[in-house]
Amino acid sequence: MIRRILPKGVDITPYTQEQLTLMMSHINSYRRASLGNKSPYEMFAFMYGEEVLKSSGSN
Repeated sequence: MIRRILPKGVDITPYTQEQLTLMMSHINSYRRASLGNKSPYEMFAFMYGEEVLKSSGSN
């Protein structure tokens, strides 16, 4: 999924941590057929609970 945004060989050095975090957030909110039309974020919340996500700062 990262390669859809940053092709192979692209240097990530010019990107800030905020930009990379935003990119990962978008990737993790994308729904996937392989996860039953849920996003990785939704699946993690389902399996481990919202409390774990909140404590990790991932919301």
